[in-house]
Amino acid sequence: MNRTHVTSVINQEKFCINKNEDNDLHKSENIYVLTAQGLVHASVLEIFEDQSICKADKANAVKVNDIVIME
Repeated sequence: MNRTHVTSVINQEKFCINKNEDNDLHKSENIYVLTAQGLVHASVLEIFEDQSICKADKANAVKVNDIVIME
């Protein structure tokens, strides 16, 4: 299973994540980030060749009941 890593934080809402041939991102992809506010949904703002800029939507925090663990 490939993991997405946050490579740098721009501010409290925006951050960069890694992108490579094994981990290709799309604008519609769902990304979740663990922040000080809890697990929040993030949307891809811009996709570059080596990284993507994403924005965490603080209003869309994930509740524990929303999490499904799959093997």
